[in-house]
Amino acid sequence: MSSSHSNNSYRKLVSTTLILAVGSFSSKALVFLLMPFYTRVLSQTEYGAANLITQACNLLMPLASAGIANSVIRFGLNKNVNKKGVFSMGLATVLSGSLLLACFSPLLRRMSFIDGYTLLTLAYVLASALHSVCAQFVQARKYTKLFALDGVLRTLLTIGLNILLLVAFDLGVTGYLLATILSDLLSTLFLWRVASLSRYFSLSAIDKGVAFTMLRYSIPLIPTMICVWVVSMSDQYMLEYMLGKSGEAAGWLINQPPRLLNAAGKALKAGWSLPEAHSMGSAAVAVYVISNKIPHILSIVASIFGDAWQISIVTEDPKKQQRFFSNVFSTYQCIALVGASGLIMTSKLMVRLLAAPSYYVAWRYIPLLVLGSLCSCLATFLGSIYMVERQSVYTLLTTLLSAGANIGMNLLLIPRVGIMGAALSTFLSYLLMFLVRGVHTRRFIPVRWHLAKFLPGSALVLAQAWLMLAEPPLWPLWQILIFLSVAALNFKELARSLFRLL
Repeated sequence: MSSSHSNNSYRKLVSTTLILAVGSFSSKALVFLLMPFYTRVLSQTEYGAANLITQACNLLMPLASAGIANSVIRFGLNKNVNKKGVFSMGLATVLSGSLLLACFSPLLRRMSFIDGYTLLTLAYVLASALHSVCAQFVQARKYTKLFALDGVLRTLLTIGLNILLLVAFDLGVTGYLLATILSDLLSTLFLWRVASLSRYFSLSAIDKGVAFTMLRYSIPLIPTMICVWVVSMSDQYMLEYMLGKSGEAAGWLINQPPRLLNAAGKALKAGWSLPEAHSMGSAAVAVYVISNKIPHILSIVASIFGDAWQISIVTEDPKKQQRFFSNVFSTYQCIALVGASGLIMTSKLMVRLLAAPSYYVAWRYIPLLVLGSLCSCLATFLGSIYMVERQSVYTLLTTLLSAGANIGMNLLLIPRVGIMGAALSTFLSYLLMFLVRGVHTRRFIPVRWHLAKFLPGSALVLAQAWLMLAEPPLWPLWQILIFLSVAALNFKELARSLFRLL
């Protein structure tokens, strides 16, 4: 690989990442900006119920849209494909799928947490799917600055609408949902106008061959997205069902001896002693949701990079992909390890800063969830190899394996160690996905792992999580020492990458 080509590839990746970060980080950081607000204006039951509805919408969206947004960016980046046909196919699929979903609305009403919010659920799915297609097409057209501006605008709209609907009008769960629906619709109109998307929409421009190819690529990703949802969100529904069935569940769980780790048992007992009995139904979900927000910081950074990465790797010369993949992955795993270590070290502080005092117990589940997020980020990066090779079926199979393991471990662990069981099953299921992809993707692109740094770093982060849960004497000092060790272990690679970019 020539030095100039290498520098151009990295420069393009970094510049794209930075531009997308402006928009993506603002919208995805919204989770943290609004967390103190939500935990104060909504009760634990309301916040838990609103989150269950939102996550149900996230499950319905790929079903209603046939996952077409993935094809919009994948084929929109191809130079030899008619862009007008790609975008038109995307919108036509979303509109048709949303209409079909509306026909099944009586089934949605059978879900207790959706009953009473059916129309809002349908509107949420439609608005999110439309915005996703438009935003992905804007990225495919490489209007990255517009994408970033849209992210900032959407963030400001969501904050303003939340304040208006939850504080001024006190609409509770309805206001929570409406704020997202309206911000998605207004953001879609903004993209439509500024990017002149109307010139790319014409049903007559849809080519049957391209449409079939797009669906053949996106449809296998539907069960993949469902499985991703199962791994990341099924815990909440299983907590709602398994711990919310009766008021006797909390008392039973308090008296159980620790079955897995002494640290987990200690954390469990401290958590269940709260007057609000966090283990009960939606309140347990609310605590678990807060626990997930902190590890989500790592996922946000990874997803911002991933948006830029998929653009760079698809357009990279196939002959030079292996070295490009290996170099970027080396830096990526270093950042992921240092970030995970930092989040574990500051988990107590983060909960104090970002949530109401009644949610403080949520910190106990963060270390395991951070480990899960670390494995998820690494697995997602390796999954981009399947995208490049158009092997979406393997994305499905590896995610399906992880989802099955997650459900099985939830059934086994939640009745025994409650919320801690859900956190442990999430970590182990993501670890399984990462290990399987790490081995299998080598048949397509054999990425270099740099195990001399990765294995010791991973062992240190794992030990750090255990020490955080066990809270031995001088535990803050141990946390700082391990974080500095992880940073020192990866410093050389991070410095080399920074030097290369500069």
